[in-house]
Amino acid sequence: MTTTDETQLDDAIAMAARADIEIASIGGYCPVQAEGSVDGQPFYFRARGEEWQLHIGPREDWFSGREWWIEVPWTGETYGAGYMPHDQAARLIVAGIAAWRKPRNA
Repeated sequence: MTTTDETQLDDAIAMAARADIEIASIGGYCPVQAEGSVDGQPFYFRARGEEWQLHIGPREDWFSGREWWIEVPWTGETYGAGYMPHDQAARLIVAGIAAWRKPRNA
């Protein structure tokens, strides 16, 4: 990771923190994965192939259908979701959490 990439990731993680989102870990390629917490709930982010997913709720519920989750098609290069820059993943986490919070705050 270059210094520019690290700076952009630091900025994205700081943006998440300002929204009361803790990104505890983020990294990897094929898939890009992240874990953290928001409003007392753990979350898991995964990007691979042609989509990214965000799951919010107890870890044992991830991928069970009982947790809140969103799956979004990747609009970039074919199968490129797994290679997205980590700062972009952090920004997608913030956007996904905003969608999760919206009906809760209505």
